[in-house]
Amino acid sequence: MCRTIGMFSKADMKEIESGIEKNFIMYEMNAKECIGCGAFITKNENTTTNRLTCIPCKYMKKPQYEICWICLKPWIGQGSTNCGNPDC
Repeated sequence: MCRTIGMFSKADMKEIESGIEKNFIMYEMNAKECIGCGAFITKNENTTTNRLTCIPCKYMKKPQYEICWICLKPWIGQGSTNCGNPDC
């Protein structure tokens, strides 16, 4: 195994390490990637809402700063539990 890893270029190794970090953040920390800016967002364990605000998107004034935790699409509904997207 070590011999194979040693054959990767620096760019390949950086991409592999980035993927490992991303997987750790997403699965171990229960985070999801924002569709607007790529930042990782987490849902408070005590909340029942699926409507999340991406703070980086909000401050960059991107239109999709409110997203659905379930389908990761822009929030178009009025409430806090149903995003209004037809396939969610």
